[in-house]
Formats: sequence, structure tokens, C-alpha cells
Amino acid sequence: MTRRRKPLPEAPHAPEPRAAPPEYDVAIIADMTVPGETAFRIAGEVEAFAAAGRSVALIHLRSAVSRPRIAPDVQGCVGAGLADPVQPAEGVSAGRAILHAPQLIDAPPARLRGLRTPELTVVADRTADYDATALDGWLRRIAPVVWAPTAAAVRTTLGAGHPGLVLSEGDWPLAAPPVETGAPGRASARLVIGQVGGQGAFPSSLEEMRTIYPPGGGYEVRFLGAPPAGIGRPPDDWRTIEPGDMSVAQFLRRLDALLHYPADPNVPVDAIVAWCLANGRPVLMEPALRSRYGSGPLYAEPGEAAEALRRYVVDPVIRTATERAARAGARRMTGAWPATNEPAPRRAAPKAAPAGKPRILFVTSNGTGLGHVSRLLAIARHLDHVEPVFVTMAQAAASIEAFGFTAEYLPSQQYTGTDPRLWDGWFRAELEFLIDVYNAVGVVYDGNGPSPGLVGAAGARGRCGLAWIRGGMAGRATVPHIANSLHFDLIVEPGEAATGEDFGETVRRRGEVELVEPILLLDPSELLSRKEAAKALGLDPKRPAALIQLGTGSNRDVVTLIDRIVAGLAGSGTQLAIAEWSSAAALPPLWPDAVIVSGHPLAQYYRAFDFTIAAAGYNTFHEIIAYGMPAILVANGHEAMDDQLARARYAEANELALALDERDLTELPQMLKVMLSEPARAFLRDNCLRRAAPKGAAAAARLIRERLGRGAPLVRRHA
Repeated sequence: MTRRRKPLPEAPHAPEPRAAPPEYDVAIIADMTVPGETAFRIAGEVEAFAAAGRSVALIHLRSAVSRPRIAPDVQGCVGAGLADPVQPAEGVSAGRAILHAPQLIDAPPARLRGLRTPELTVVADRTADYDATALDGWLRRIAPVVWAPTAAAVRTTLGAGHPGLVLSEGDWPLAAPPVETGAPGRASARLVIGQVGGQGAFPSSLEEMRTIYPPGGGYEVRFLGAPPAGIGRPPDDWRTIEPGDMSVAQFLRRLDALLHYPADPNVPVDAIVAWCLANGRPVLMEPALRSRYGSGPLYAEPGEAAEALRRYVVDPVIRTATERAARAGARRMTGAWPATNEPAPRRAAPKAAPAGKPRILFVTSNGTGLGHVSRLLAIARHLDHVEPVFVTMAQAAASIEAFGFTAEYLPSQQYTGTDPRLWDGWFRAELEFLIDVYNAVGVVYDGNGPSPGLVGAAGARGRCGLAWIRGGMAGRATVPHIANSLHFDLIVEPGEAATGEDFGETVRRRGEVELVEPILLLDPSELLSRKEAAKALGLDPKRPAALIQLGTGSNRDVVTLIDRIVAGLAGSGTQLAIAEWSSAAALPPLWPDAVIVSGHPLAQYYRAFDFTIAAAGYNTFHEIIAYGMPAILVANGHEAMDDQLARARYAEANELALALDERDLTELPQMLKVMLSEPARAFLRDNCLRRAAPKGAAAAARLIRERLGRGAPLVRRHA
């Protein structure tokens, strides 16, 4: 009998040494999801500490008012690499810890038990009714606590109501805000005034708000945060922005003036006011707040605010004096930084910006063709100091990658067939993820309507700029979500040769755009020669050839149109090529003698053809003019399309092309005879080529580089 041996016991493993907790110079503690003044102040402190070479950890404490997302201003610091979010339960060591918004903590902060720090500073910026003594007791289990009021009134209240607290010798300093150059970074033709909301921040009644922000006063009024529901319905032309969809920094950057008339005078806006003053933006508030904010703002009673603002706008002497006083006031409000008794750095702070070129996401909607993709590709090719990354809702990843760019594909709402609101929520989450993955400093959108998900995704990342390449010639079509223009740092309108025929919705908002020349993907020098293009398509370069490009057929019957054109050219000896879009269903095999062309960009093959029968979409229309292609324009008049009919009328009136009404093809035979005549083609070709070649792509790229492509470096501050 064979005995089975028992396995020998394994030697006991020595316990692995426990990793030392990560060390930071500073740990900032707060409910990081609450937007507004506190988040904006924290972001300023993070920048100041990082500029001084300090490493910063961010510790999030949930509260009764926590939101689903981190506040945009704080998220922007994380995305820029200025601070690390940490889990104190896993062990964190910091040279000092700073806790903001103590009024939100209503229970012992158990999550802080893993924090190791020799000192914990509680920054108290308001005289709210909370139990500071109880909180002090909870925090002393972690480290010695010092309370740092931000203003004299707060110090008096804390000292009188909570005599056991240890108060700092001086008030907690306010980090000097960044000084930015140039005009407000917003798209608006009118003066933009507004207010940052929050509990107690708005006036107590709708009547008082109307007094401060009079309807029809010639201003565009914006609120970051909605006024309390109980005060009544605000006027329709007041714009309310969800605080989670835009950082305070982005909101202020797009204002011409800030107004602050709170129902609760203890609501602090120190950092917000300091930013506006430092950047020469007037701040209007009631005289009772002078003791806290000093001589920088303009002080006026609520009923006098509109008149005070009017005087500032119309009188350059008042404006210059106000802006000078504002900047001086900002210097008085801010203190030396880093904050008092700062120890030497423990380790190198994170870099302010990632190495390499800053990345910008180029987001294209899913149009009926590839026009949105082509425009963004044209612009991206001129961005030498920025790395474009495409996020396309059109099935065009292969075309984008052929130009050497990275492409991410997100299915459009039309493709998925889902509920638009559900899709938009998913789209926002995906776009936020891609912004974080690529550490994008901006998003450029080309499409017909910027959805709430799009603008919310960029706004929630704090430092992510936002631009819209917004086409004109809307015709009868509506522009969905056009009110979201207020979220953009830049709106570029590609020029239209037929701009005099433009009477659509965007014309009334032209004051908010930067107008550039027409944008085309290819320079004329990049088109293939006739011999090369004909060879690539299998055509004989010595025989006449025509290109039929009538669109995808998603909203009109292109099959019948093509059939009539093919029949009209029968027996003429003309070679036919029919364009088939990659974003559309395949054409039926009804024309065996025709070549089906499906490459992108199609314009590279134009010199293989003597003329074209084409739709009048933006790209095709301007390619025909720029490259001198004789054409019969069969405009798509569907109400969802841009105004192709106006383009076709303009082209015929200016002898650039012939125009054929798709509803009446009786003139088609005669027009085809004209196109078969070389003198007639030469006449149209010469008329087109007399126009200057467009340079809109380079101009749009320059604007994007200036507004969005500078990255997120540490910015210049007051001395």
C-alpha cells in the first residue's frame, strides 16, 4: 500500500512593510461639491500654494447639501495637476490642514481619522448659526485647532459666542486673484451683468430684483444659480446657469459687471469680489457692505444700481477712475501668500500643466453629411501649437484618422434612437470622461445645437474653454439650444459667399460671433491633377466627365434626381461619377455605367471632372467657387437644412453657377447642354476663380489658439 505524504507546511511569509502615508505640504478639507464662493476661494488657494511650490491634497467631506459632482472650480484645479484628491482613511500626512465651510459639518468627521497633521486651521467666513464649539471638539481629536476668521465681524461673533475657541492672531488672507488681459471672454453683443447665487445671496423679493436688474435696461442679465423659487417667476430674458455647469471663474470671465445685493448681508463673496476688482470689472453693492469690502466696489442703494451702472458705462472718466480704484481695492483685500507660518515644502508640488502640447477636443455633431467634420479638420490642420483630438458623432473616424488625428466615436442620439434627454445625460458623462482622459484645455464644437450635456461637460471641468463653430444661413430652420451661446468663450461663424441672402435666426445674434472667411478643408494646391484624379477613379482624363453630388438622401429623393440627370446626359459621351456618402445608406445599383465615388474629402478629385450637379451645402458650395468648378446647383430645400435655396439663387444671380429647382426639372435638359459647352464652363469657372481664395480656417485656428489653447498654467498675480 502506498502512503500519500502530507504536504510540508509552507514557511510563514514575513509581513510586508506598511507603506508610509503620502506626504503633502497642505491638505484642504471641505465639501468639494458645493459650488460658489467657497469652491472659488479654495481654487484660488490651491493655485497660490502651487505657485509657491507647495503640494496640495484635497479631502472631500460630504454634507447635507452635497451634490453629485465636484464643484467646477475645484475640478479645474485637479485637472490642471495643481492638487490631488485623496482618501484620508488610507492615511495622509500634511504639514498643515485647512478646513473651509465649517457651517456644513453637523456630525463628527469620521473620514478625517487617517489624517496626520500638526495643525488644523478652520477658516470661518460667515457668522452663520452653527455649533462651532462642538465642531472644535470633534476636530481636536485629530490635531490642535486654530480658528481663522476672514473678517472682523466674524471674529467678533466667534469670540463672543464661543469663548473656548483658539483664534488666529490675524484674519485669514485671501489669495490674490489672477489678472487676465483682454475683454471679457464671452460671446454677447450687449453688456453682461450678473450675480453669483447661493443661500441668502439673492434679494428677498422679485420686486427688488427687478429694481436692481430692470427688464429692458439694455443689459444681458445672468445668474449663476437660480433665484429662490418662492420669490416668483423671473423675466424670460434673465439667464440662469446651473452652478454645476459652469465654474465661478468662467462665469466672472464673461461678465462686464458684478452686482451683489443679498438678502443676507453675511453671505461672503470676498474671493468673487476680489477677482472682479483685480480684473477691472465694476462691482455694485449696497452701502451697508462697505465695512467689509472697502473702497473698491461701487456702492448704491438697490434702486440706484441701474443708474450707477449706466454712468459707469457712458462716462469714460468715471470708468477709468472706477477701474483704478477697483484694482487698488483688490490689492487691499488680498494678503501675503502662502498663508501665515507656512513650513518649508515637504516635496515638489505637481506641475501646473501637463508636458507637451495642450489638447483640445474637437466635437462634431452627426449631420446629414460630413460638413461638420470637414470644417473642424480644416481648422485642426492649422493648429501647430495645440493637439486636436476628435470626438465625432458621425461615422467618420477613418476619415479623421487619415489626416493624422486621434478620433473617438460617440453614437449620436439619432443613431441610437434613445430618448434625447437620456442620451444627453450619457453624452455628458462620456464627454467629461474624455476631457479628463486627454486633460483637454478646451472643447470646440461644430454642430447645429449645443445641448445641455455638451456645455455642462465643459463647464463642469472648471478650466476647460468652450468654442462653437456656428454656421449661418439657417433659413427657416431653428437652431436648437441657441440660448446656450452664453456658455461659450468663443463663437466663430464661417463666412458665407451669399451672406447678403442670410435672414435666418443667427443673423440677429451676429454681434456675439467672430466672423471669418469661408472655411475649406483643402487648399487649391492640394487637389489632384486631372490625370491623377481620373486614374484614381478609373476615368479617362481625355473624355468629358461629370460629378453628381446631391447629398445623402436622408430628407429628399436623390434617386429620382440622379435618374433624371443620368437620362439627360445619355448619349453625350460624358463619363458619370456619383458621390456616395459614408454616413448614408448605399445607393441602389441603378446606373451600371456610372462610377460610385465614396472617398473623403471628395474635393480632392474635382479636377477629374468638367462640371458637377450638386447640392448647395456649405462645403460643396464654397468648394465650387474656390476651385472653379462649373456647376448646376440643385438645392435641398428641406426645412431642416440650412438655406441652400438662398445660396443657389445668389450663385445664379452673380453668374457663378446655374440653379435648378428640384420641384421643377423642366430646365434640366437645357442646363445640361450649357454644361457640355466649354465656353460656357469657362465663363462660370473664371467668374468663380476671380474671387479670393478663403482663409477662414487659419483665422479660426488663431482665435481658438488665443482663447482656448493656452493651457492651464499658473497665472500672473498681484505682487
